[in-house]
Amino acid sequence: MPKLIYVHEGNYTKGNRHILKNVYYIGCLGKNSEELWLEVAEYIDKKYDVKNIERVYIGGDGASWIKEGLNWIEK
Repeated sequence: MPKLIYVHEGNYTKGNRHILKNVYYIGCLGKNSEELWLEVAEYIDKKYDVKNIERVYIGGDGASWIKEGLNWIEK
């Protein structure tokens, strides 16, 4: 089953559309969820000053691999 995670900095409105700000997609077919979340955590650590991140939202359909993100991503 393919997996897709995207990281963004919120959204803005352009006309009638909401557009994600600075979106970055990370997807996989063969990686296990631990490898995928490790890649996401490393991206966030390199891209942002983590101590200044106020809040992180993890959303999904309740699948166990998505819930695993709570173990990898703080806040």
